[in-house]
Amino acid sequence: MKWMGYREFALLVAAWIVIGLLPPAELLAVPARTTPEDLRQPDGTVITVRQFGDEWSNGLRTPDGYTILKDDRTGYWMFAEDAPSGGMRRSNRIVGRHAPTGIRKFIRERPARAPGLAAEAAPFAAPSLTANLGSQPLLVIHADFTPSVRVGSTAASLHNKFFGATGSVRHYYQTASYGNFSIEPAPENNVALGGLVNDGIVSVTLNYTHPNTGSAIDNRNRNITRDALIAANQYVDFSQFDLNGDGVLSPTELHIIIVVAGYERSYTSSPCGASTWGHRWGLSGSVPAPTLDGKIVGRTYAAFGEWHCSTSNTPGHEATIGIMAHELGHDLGLPDLYDTDGSSRGVGAWSIMAGGSWNGIARPGDSPAHFDPWSKFFQGWTSPTLVTGTLANQSIAASAATPQVYQLLPGTPSSGEYFLIENRQRVNYDAAIPGTGLLIWRIDASKSNNDAECFPGGPSCAVAHYKVAVVPADNLFNLERNMNSGDAGDPWPGSSGNANFTALSLPNSNFYSGAPSGVSVTAIGVANGVATATLSGLDNGPPDTLISGSPQALTSATNADFTFTSSKANSTFACKLDGGAFASCTSPKSYSGLVAGSHTFSVQATDQGGSTDPTPAIFTWTIDNIAPDTSITNGPAQSITQNSTTFNWTGSDNVSTAGNLVYAYRLDPIEPNFSAFGAVTEKSYSGLANGNYTFIVKAKDQAGNEDATPATRSFAVNIVAAGPIVLAYNGMLRDRVGQNNQFGFGDGRPDPTFTVTFPAGGTTRTVTLLRLDSSDGGVWDTNAGTGFWTLGAASSLDAGLYNAGNDAVSFAVAPAGSFNLFASEWHLNTTSFPNGLFHADAEFTLTVGFSDGSSATAQTTITGPPSDTTAPDTNITAGPSGTITANSATFGWSGSDNATTTGNLVYAYRLDPIEPNFSAFGAATSRAYSNLPNGNYTFVVKARDQAGNEDTTPATHAFTVNVATGPIVLTYNGMLRDRVGQNNQFGFGDGRPDPTFTVTFPAGGTTRTVTSLRLDSSDGGVWDTNGGSFYWTLGAAAGLDTALYNGANDGVSFAVNPGTSFNLFASEWYLDTTSFPNGLFFVRELALR
Repeated sequence: MKWMGYREFALLVAAWIVIGLLPPAELLAVPARTTPEDLRQPDGTVITVRQFGDEWSNGLRTPDGYTILKDDRTGYWMFAEDAPSGGMRRSNRIVGRHAPTGIRKFIRERPARAPGLAAEAAPFAAPSLTANLGSQPLLVIHADFTPSVRVGSTAASLHNKFFGATGSVRHYYQTASYGNFSIEPAPENNVALGGLVNDGIVSVTLNYTHPNTGSAIDNRNRNITRDALIAANQYVDFSQFDLNGDGVLSPTELHIIIVVAGYERSYTSSPCGASTWGHRWGLSGSVPAPTLDGKIVGRTYAAFGEWHCSTSNTPGHEATIGIMAHELGHDLGLPDLYDTDGSSRGVGAWSIMAGGSWNGIARPGDSPAHFDPWSKFFQGWTSPTLVTGTLANQSIAASAATPQVYQLLPGTPSSGEYFLIENRQRVNYDAAIPGTGLLIWRIDASKSNNDAECFPGGPSCAVAHYKVAVVPADNLFNLERNMNSGDAGDPWPGSSGNANFTALSLPNSNFYSGAPSGVSVTAIGVANGVATATLSGLDNGPPDTLISGSPQALTSATNADFTFTSSKANSTFACKLDGGAFASCTSPKSYSGLVAGSHTFSVQATDQGGSTDPTPAIFTWTIDNIAPDTSITNGPAQSITQNSTTFNWTGSDNVSTAGNLVYAYRLDPIEPNFSAFGAVTEKSYSGLANGNYTFIVKAKDQAGNEDATPATRSFAVNIVAAGPIVLAYNGMLRDRVGQNNQFGFGDGRPDPTFTVTFPAGGTTRTVTLLRLDSSDGGVWDTNAGTGFWTLGAASSLDAGLYNAGNDAVSFAVAPAGSFNLFASEWHLNTTSFPNGLFHADAEFTLTVGFSDGSSATAQTTITGPPSDTTAPDTNITAGPSGTITANSATFGWSGSDNATTTGNLVYAYRLDPIEPNFSAFGAATSRAYSNLPNGNYTFVVKARDQAGNEDTTPATHAFTVNVATGPIVLTYNGMLRDRVGQNNQFGFGDGRPDPTFTVTFPAGGTTRTVTSLRLDSSDGGVWDTNGGSFYWTLGAAAGLDTALYNGANDGVSFAVNPGTSFNLFASEWYLDTTSFPNGLFFVRELALR
């Protein structure tokens, strides 16, 4: 009879419950076990291979990544190659015999799903942000076939695999969730195969043969599940599980696992019999979920093969818990974290949701890796500690035993880019992980899977990347490069010893985009299974918003532009104006067409973690478009008889106070443009000419509004006297010989006189001060105190009249009148002028002060003596010209000038080509050179006078140095020998050849004339002419003097070209050796000079 069990069981689900029918589940699967396997070729060759892929696309590769295919005709495994039309095909190269030359690695072909399945594989709508907590029921259905293919599993062994106290799926989840989650046997009353009531195991037999779907998942797999559920219905009351009463059993209400009798295909490429590839899927569409006990059952399920066995390693063993726990993870809403397209390994052996499902100690999968920290975060089994600021030397326990995970950067399981930090040690189910140490995980929750790998030198991480990635301490990225499923170089410091993860480390802590994240993990170490590190994160408080650009607080503009920033990078903003609502905005934000009056702009930032500034930045300003009024409070408004006046003014405005107004003014017609705006409220004018004037002034307020109707005052200046004072001079500045270009002197010449003439008109005016200034830099001297200024016939003036100060006077000058200023013994001392010369015209200014406080000025220019513009002449007085045979030369020179004496001239010289630039000017008049190599030279010298004029046609001497480049060589064509009875005579004329000296000149230089010769011997013998009848000859020339040898130079004259020679030979000359010791001849050296 059908079991009507209790509907009450412990179920705590901290989750959002989805109301209504749930769509079918996405087809997910366990990855292939990648443990190496040995295969034997028909010729006996053993080859090592690894599986890759999942239920949709799988195959075999060599350990170094070459895909292989079996030739069913010959039985040989062949290397796969790219097919011309796409996909792959067998090559003609046999694995183990031929090299895979020219063949690409990691070839993979994903076949299309069976007809109709693509549309039926829509994702199960798992609740977002689901936290699976408490206990959830699990029903395990062991489905056999007709005939039976069950290998060895029993209800008891399966119960122990799923619900045993240790080493079971239940114990794994209790451990991995830190006691937050567990599975419990679903109530049932099946006792087949030794089962017990409520042990959660139902064994059924289907009335057809095993479909052997291990390499091709299709509707046959779903038919097995549907048929098994219908067969199990007699033992299970499915209605008890519908806790929300929606008529559909969701995964959290009942987990369903089908253990298919036979073998698990993901375990090996050569299973020992009919197989199934473990997967998680759902019933819908062409294979609809059955309605059992009034409930739709099987919208999601997981299935896998009963037994793990390879033909090369029989009899195998019962399926291990890794595949079971992996598929149950899918039922809890977790995605695959391996790379489903096979181009990389995802997170490999570091998570049960990837290759870690096959981690094992005794058998593959008997010790699956813990969930990665993101999956635990997703399930609500751990709450990562968000690091704000710095945690120095933080101790971190093994995450397999303690839920201690740290988070750098804000984010949730479903949003944000951030890092998770955990300590992985070989503890409990992590006993088979590939390394130990601190694991740094990079999370981008916006991604959906781990199919898009990136690594240095490979695909750009800014374009595509994993959802969950291990950041390898060794920077090798072997997971992404498909090199392995994890190694000891992945943890920190691990085998690489890398202890610092920063913006500058390799790998670095920057965002995938390359922008700095601002976080780091440093000083990483591990001792006795406990990791320590200094974690530096970002401030997790809300961001601060700053308005960086705004209008003036008071403005006339009806538009407004704002710029703003956040204290946190990558923040978003919301803005509002006045009483409006906040709306999304970006900087800059602009408004136009605003009305006059007060306005308030507000902006608030929200960081990547969703934290919003609780105190928005606010700016208040006023638009004022009413101009101020301007009033003149003082100043003439009629004709005046003086040439000076003063104006005062004020203003008023509707907003700006009078003290904050600024003004611009002008006096028409002498000031055509307004002055710059300023705070002054008074302006004085002087020296006004007769005529009509209008003073105009306008105010501007703080908003920039200007008075469009400025205040004005019109007046006239009417002074009878009109015209400038005229200053004239009766002489010129000239040089007084020996007296430094004195300006004035008293040696009988007229005193220099300035005449001051007043304009006609006006009235008599009283002069009260005088001052005479000069534009030149000279100084005035009173000629030792004897000189003075005089004022016409009046008493002498103060010596300070010139360039010193005002000289007080008091005398009247009538209109058109004049007075004279003349100097007695005053002179201009020019010693402070360059070179002591005065050449400039001098401009003199006379300032005249009057008794009414006004003043007038007059100028005149006095022409100075002409300046010296004539350059000096330069002459070379000594030095070689033509060709010289020495390598040294000395030059002398002098110069002359129209103004500067010779002694005051300076010179610059150079020797071309060895001195390309002139020397500095100096007083030297000679220069010696030595060690000159053969070649052509030109010596150049130029003079400069005291006025700075340089000789533009310098003096030059060209010459050539021609010194022989080697020594003269002297050779002899015979030998000295004893002539019997003739005292070892050297030469003789008894028919034998005359002895000959050859003189060879060196190459180089020019033809040279030889003028003397002398032949000397180092020995003490004497030469004899044999009675005077013999002589020396020079080639065919006339005989030489007998004095040639050891006597004196013999005068000659003939030319010798470079590299040529001439001969000397003797007729009957001999060396008398009677003076030698023992009468022997020992000549060792002859020298020709």
